[in-house]
Amino acid sequence: MLFYQLLTILVFSGLILLAVLAFIEPGPLKRRSRNRTGDGPVDETGDTSDQEQ
Repeated sequence: MLFYQLLTILVFSGLILLAVLAFIEPGPLKRRSRNRTGDGPVDETGDTSDQEQ
């Protein structure tokens, strides 16, 4: 009986950990991708070359 209680605790703690990671991870990843898009000078250079032409 103790084995099943420990197994249940491990399963639920694992699910809680996954839920916490699911909420924490997308934020920094989206911010990093936005920063990469914002930092990319290729778009600015492309706009400048279009204006020069």
